Amino acid sequence: MSVEILAPGMLTSVQDAGRSGARALGVRVGGAADTYSLRVANLLVGNDQDTAAMEITLSGPSLRLHRATTIALCGATIDAHADGIALPGWRPIACPPDAPSRSERAGAAPARISRSMGASMFPS
Repeated sequence: MSVEILAPGMLTSVQDAGRSGARALGVRVGGAADTYSLRVANLLVGNDQDTAAMEITLSGPSLRLHRATTIALCGATIDAHADGIALPGWRPIACPPDAPSRSERAGAAPARISRSMGASMFPS
C-alpha cells in the first residue's frame, strides 16, 4: 500500500474526469466538480490529465505516503501540512516517505490532491 488514510476528512472522495458517451441512456457524466483543477494537478505530477485524484470538501484527510512521491494540491485554497511544514498549492511537491500529512479547510469549494503514479494510489 502506498497511501494510508489516517482520517478521511468530512467529504473526501476519489474523482476522475467523468464518463461521457452515455448521456442518451440517462447516465450523467459525473466526475470531479472542478475538472480544470483536476487536470492541472495531474499534469503537475506527470499523470494523464484525467487520472483519478482525491477531491476534498469542507475538511481534508490525514494521510501517510509510504513511498517518496510527488503530489500537487490544486483547486480551492487549502491549509495542508506535511511533517508540520505548510504545503503550497498549484505546484509539484516532493514528499518524503512516511511523513504524516494533514489538510484542513473551511470552505465549500472543492480542492484536489493528485499524486504521481496515478491510479495506483487507488487500487481496485
